[in-house]
Amino acid sequence: MISIDTNVLVRFLTQDDKDQCRRIDQLLEKSIKGGEIIYVSDLVVIETVWVLESAYKLKKAEVLDAVGKVLLAAFLDFEDLSLLLRAQVLYLGGKADFSDYYIQCKAQKAGCTRLLTFDRAFAQSSTFCKGL
Repeated sequence: MISIDTNVLVRFLTQDDKDQCRRIDQLLEKSIKGGEIIYVSDLVVIETVWVLESAYKLKKAEVLDAVGKVLLAAFLDFEDLSLLLRAQVLYLGGKADFSDYYIQCKAQKAGCTRLLTFDRAFAQSSTFCKGL
C-alpha cells in the first residue's frame, strides 16, 4: 500500500500543474488497475481543505464538493472515514474551520464531554464546545 501527501491530493483536485497531474493520473490508473489501495491520512484531508480555502480561495461548498468526492473514492483508504464524514457535515452547517470540527469529532470519539476553546465562532457554533 502507498500513501499520498497533501500536495498530491491538492494537485489531483485542482489539476493546476499539467506535468504533476499527468504523473498523479498515471499513479492512480496503475493503482486502480492493480487493485492497490492508496492510503490517505486524516491530516492530509484536513490540510487539503485548508489549502483549497486559503491558497485557492474556494468557497466552502466547492471545497466540500471536491473533498466529498475524494472521501467516496473506492481506491482510497482513509485513517478514519466516519470521523471525516461527521466533521464534513458539521463544517457544512457551522461557522468554524473544518479542522475545528474534526478536533470536536475526535474528542467525542475519545469520550470527552466538552471541548474548551478560545475560538468564539467555534464555541458558538457547537453545543459540545465551551469558550474560555
